[in-house]
Amino acid sequence: MDNETASEKLADLDREIGALVHAINNPMTVITGNAQLLLELAKSGELDPLVEGAVTDIEAAAQTLSELMDKLARFRKELEAELQGMDIISGS
Repeated sequence: MDNETASEKLADLDREIGALVHAINNPMTVITGNAQLLLELAKSGELDPLVEGAVTDIEAAAQTLSELMDKLARFRKELEAELQGMDIISGS
């Protein structure tokens, strides 16, 4: 693979990572917000106490996924900086 082809693939990867992070973060915000609301309702006695454990698990899983997306976003920023240094992409 020549340098130009490799550079194009890196630029494509950068764009795909950005799209993936955005696509996952939007629904994760909804999931996390609703999980927090349900936890508040469960703690106030407005919901069955059994729900609290399930919602706590949902919130923890959403937090784990959010942390992974943050790591992926940081990787993308590093990749983007490297690509700009190579004059492959311009600022975004």
